[in-house]
Amino acid sequence: MTGRKRNEPFMDWRERFWYKVTPNDETGCWEWNGPYTRSGYGMLTVDKKVKRSHRLVWEMLVGPIPNDGSAHGICVCHKCDNPKCVNINHLFLGTMADNVRDRDAKNRFVCNKTKTIRETGKCLSGRHDWVPENIRRTKQGRNLCLACNRETKRRHNQAVAP
Repeated sequence: MTGRKRNEPFMDWRERFWYKVTPNDETGCWEWNGPYTRSGYGMLTVDKKVKRSHRLVWEMLVGPIPNDGSAHGICVCHKCDNPKCVNINHLFLGTMADNVRDRDAKNRFVCNKTKTIRETGKCLSGRHDWVPENIRRTKQGRNLCLACNRETKRRHNQAVAP
């Protein structure tokens, strides 16, 4: 049997962190090989709290991430656009607005995980044109297809009508 012996102390979270990182010589990224979120960001449990790997590496190698007082706080953004990357040289601090601008400038707004809205010119459902008259920005910063929203409300109202 391998692994930790009964009297051995648990591995420190920093050791566990680096144990799950593999350098990618082609891209220069240090890729996270541990568990990750649906969106591809690495995660590690530290002091019974699940934390994102790119934020942990920032705190380990640079220092605390400042709090700007906003609802989202300060983001640790990726220059390389690889959510598994924990290379400190590929990371920078920014606001949520900075992160969204960076995403949009690099044309990374993905719908249906394969095609971008800009490529199809359609909303996520593929039924409506993705034009300014049909888009509303939510309080959470997401773009909403107004035609899809109207259809959803209509179906809901029909389902709950007596």
